[in-house]
Amino acid sequence: IDPDLPFAHRVYAHIEAEGGRARDAMARLLDLARRRRSDPEAFVALVHSCRYAGLLGASLAAHREVRRLDPHISTSVSYTHWMRGDFEAVLAETGDRDDLELPLFALRALGLHDEARRYVGPLPRHSPVPVVQRIYEMTHALVNDDLEGARQVLRRTAETRTDPEALFIYGTALAHVGDSDGAVTFLTRAVDGGYLVPQAWRHPLLADLVGRTDVAPLLARAEAAKAEAEGVFREGGGPELLGLPA
Repeated sequence: IDPDLPFAHRVYAHIEAEGGRARDAMARLLDLARRRRSDPEAFVALVHSCRYAGLLGASLAAHREVRRLDPHISTSVSYTHWMRGDFEAVLAETGDRDDLELPLFALRALGLHDEARRYVGPLPRHSPVPVVQRIYEMTHALVNDDLEGARQVLRRTAETRTDPEALFIYGTALAHVGDSDGAVTFLTRAVDGGYLVPQAWRHPLLADLVGRTDVAPLLARAEAAKAEAEGVFREGGGPELLGLPA
């Protein structure tokens, strides 16, 4: 087996990031991308690992490099747009129909409630898969302004998730439906799990949380981790590789 097989590194980087080791994944991928400059897989993985490390600009730059190398490969850039609060860009990503929650949350954040209803309208209300069933319940509750129903389903869904990014998104959604304490619970789990993205805390749906005393330490941890990641990125030649300022 080729130890430099980019697709294997891409899969492993996903595991690393969700295990709280995004900086390690990023450093390894930068080295791989320099050596396999024409292979887009390492850059696909950099979209993910850079975002988890809080380097959203680098994540976007990695996505642009993927598109330059192969315009048909999908990346997780819609989540990078979400963390930047660029909801129009989330909706512009054509590959996100399978990620049912993200476009719905983006439409809600933009105040496009009629569009959100049209988006959810064709979705079934039942699925034999428990996780999908909860997602269906949550989407229909939201578009029907059943905030209490949405809160209950969001909490149940978040309790079954272990990946930190999903926890952060569900925590943000809980803040949106008025469950501040539940939001902080899952946002804390996201930070503890290694999702260290301070820019995401400026998300408009989190505006009512940032002044809380239990949120300030989480944001400070994310800021400190991002600064460390920026050092790793520079030392690994990331700015030059991705065409960013040094």
